[in-house]
Amino acid sequence: SNSSARGRVESTDATGETYLGGLIGQMAISDSIVNCSTDVAIRNIGENAGAGGITGTVGEGVISSCAVQLRELDGSYNIGGVTGNMNKGTVEKCHLQGNIACQAGNVGGIVGYLRNESKITECSFDGTIEATGDYVGGIYGNCYRPDTVSGCSVSGLISGGNYTGGISGTGAGGAYRCTATGDVSGTDCVGGISGGGSGSINDCTASGNVSGRDKVGGLAGECGWVNNSSASGEVTGANRVGGLVGSLWEDYDRTISLSHATGRVTATGNQVGGLIGYGRSRSYDYSVSITESYATGDVTGASQTGGFAGFQNGEITESYATGNVKGENTVGGFVGRYEEYLIYDCFATGEVTGTDTVGGFVGYTMAYGGGGPRRSYSTGKVRGE
Repeated sequence: SNSSARGRVESTDATGETYLGGLIGQMAISDSIVNCSTDVAIRNIGENAGAGGITGTVGEGVISSCAVQLRELDGSYNIGGVTGNMNKGTVEKCHLQGNIACQAGNVGGIVGYLRNESKITECSFDGTIEATGDYVGGIYGNCYRPDTVSGCSVSGLISGGNYTGGISGTGAGGAYRCTATGDVSGTDCVGGISGGGSGSINDCTASGNVSGRDKVGGLAGECGWVNNSSASGEVTGANRVGGLVGSLWEDYDRTISLSHATGRVTATGNQVGGLIGYGRSRSYDYSVSITESYATGDVTGASQTGGFAGFQNGEITESYATGNVKGENTVGGFVGRYEEYLIYDCFATGEVTGTDTVGGFVGYTMAYGGGGPRRSYSTGKVRGE
């Protein structure tokens, strides 16, 4: 406790298992680091390795109330501003400033790789991450088994490959009370808070612009549940692109509630929506539902494009869209393509433009057994070109 370090740490073994840390290389089980600080440059070239501003790896320990100033952080795998790898550990009230640039995967502003129910609480990252690998996040990059992050914030540009997010690259646990204000860019599964995975997002906000290819969202490229959360940045991509969520995880029951998106959505491909691009479960035993949510940004896409949802198989209630919508075929002011279930108490007010199968509220519906819109309406002009 109450220790500090300043300087440069570098490995020269390209094949060994090497853990580098600004303070400690490998932290033993059940140890703790409290009230420490580092001002360091770290470079680790080991193939099976970890590098962090405080320690290279943590096993069931706690890192609390520490500060890190990064001059450089580079490595090949498991790169984190505080620790590269954490197994059943906790990082809390730690704050990092600096930049991370590496040709690596599993990269995070606080932790690179979380394992086995690890937790990160009340931490912040202020800087940039530029990584060429997959699983990149402003707080953590990758996780194994449900892990949680709560009360954390990120300010700065985050860029990576597949699974890149403002808070987490991918997550099976949850993000709670988190904020991200920087732009996020990647390839597939890219989001302002979470890149992808089956986890939940609660009470979170993202305000940066988000860009990628498939499964791209202002809040999440892909996720399981969303509650009381919002995104305000512009979103660009190709397929399954949404102002809030690109695509919901396709197993079990999934919901979006009390959430909204206000940014413009622009995509070159299909299943594009002001709030969500694609909402459907793989099995008819489960459902996808959206309630008390809205989207206000203009939406541009190709097929299955809507002011609220691009493709939806599940109930929507008490929700609305106000943006203008432009697409090619299967274009709607509220939903581009809708299957099964009911739409209750919803409306759309934007203008709708398309070339084929165009509607002011729904472009195309396959609502079997009495499904479809109820007590819903649209008011925008509709144009077929």
